[in-house]
Amino acid sequence: MYRSYNRTMQLTLHILVNPTVPTSEEYTADAFNQQAMLFSRLFTEKGHIVYFYGTSQTPVKSSTYYPILVESDYEVVTGHLNCGNYLTTHQLSSEVSSEKDRLITLYVTRRLEKMLDTAT
Repeated sequence: MYRSYNRTMQLTLHILVNPTVPTSEEYTADAFNQQAMLFSRLFTEKGHIVYFYGTSQTPVKSSTYYPILVESDYEVVTGHLNCGNYLTTHQLSSEVSSEKDRLITLYVTRRLEKMLDTAT
């Protein structure tokens, strides 16, 4: 016997975006953020509870919007946010760049040590 239930299940979703680019229709460099905004809008329209943790002053359509960064936080970025060039290593500070190089050297050294141990 087939029974039809007329219940609707309401989901609660927490959506956290990539903070490298503001969540706005204006900035399309990050496809993940664009999909997160679409996902939030679609699920909100379907009646689900959506908590959106965004990086823009303009709230995305959701049940509750939490700004984790605002557009003024991106003032230190040189260049245009849509190109994504500001994420390359030449824009890193000297301390961060030297730390990155140190970690790469450490990783390569440990990898070589592991290879030598398994070879003997």
